[in-house]
Amino acid sequence: MSLPNPAPGFLKHSDRSMNYSHSDKTIKVLFNEAILATTKGCIILIEENYSPVIYIPADDIRFEFMEKTQCSTYCPFKGTASYWNIKSDQNFEENAAWSYLDPFDEALIIRGYLAFYPNKVSAINIY
Repeated sequence: MSLPNPAPGFLKHSDRSMNYSHSDKTIKVLFNEAILATTKGCIILIEENYSPVIYIPADDIRFEFMEKTQCSTYCPFKGTASYWNIKSDQNFEENAAWSYLDPFDEALIIRGYLAFYPNKVSAINIY
């Protein structure tokens, strides 16, 4: 059975490893003193040659600290990523979070989730 929106990256690299797993650990994302997100429903992506990425459900993110940008990037395995800035009081971090609004079929599990660059937030705590 073929997928209706397959990732083209797997055509050239069929052995590429991308493992998604649900976690019930509590994740808290901080930006200075602001709590950007708290969740017990994250997805962790282990992708070869990259550090693990924690994807957080959009429903668990405080979007009053976020603003969507015009920036986008393309991944042949996941799709087109959209980006968000973080703003808090007088602090600002550009393109600090991303998500795949319409991912390829192989990455549908992360639709509706966002990830934060660890170096652009104060902390990503795991409990």
